[in-house]
Amino acid sequence: MVVSCLDYCNALYFGISQKLLLQLQQIQNAASKLVMGKYKYSHMNDDLNTLHWLTIKKRIIFKVALLVYKSVNGLAPPYLYELFGFVSHGSSVRLDVPRTQTK
Repeated sequence: MVVSCLDYCNALYFGISQKLLLQLQQIQNAASKLVMGKYKYSHMNDDLNTLHWLTIKKRIIFKVALLVYKSVNGLAPPYLYELFGFVSHGSSVRLDVPRTQTK
C-alpha cells in the first residue's frame, strides 16, 4: 500500500528538493524493513535490491522516461502524445518538446 502511494504521480516529483527526496526515501526504506520483517534500527543491507525495488530517485526518472517513450511511440493518451513533435534536420530526426512557463 505504501509503495503504491509513493508511485502515484511520482513523475510530478521530478525536480523536487533533496530534502523532500530524502524524506520519501526514508518512507520507502521503512516500508522495505516492514516487508522484510526487520526492526526499525536494523541495517538495510540490500533490502531494496532483494525486493527488486528502485530507489525513489530512480523511480521518478523511470516514470518520466516511460511517459516520454509512450508519448513518442503513440502509446500514451492523446493529451500527452500531442505535446511532442518531431523535427527533421537533414538525415536526423529530433524530438521537439514545447516550452512551458512555470511560476
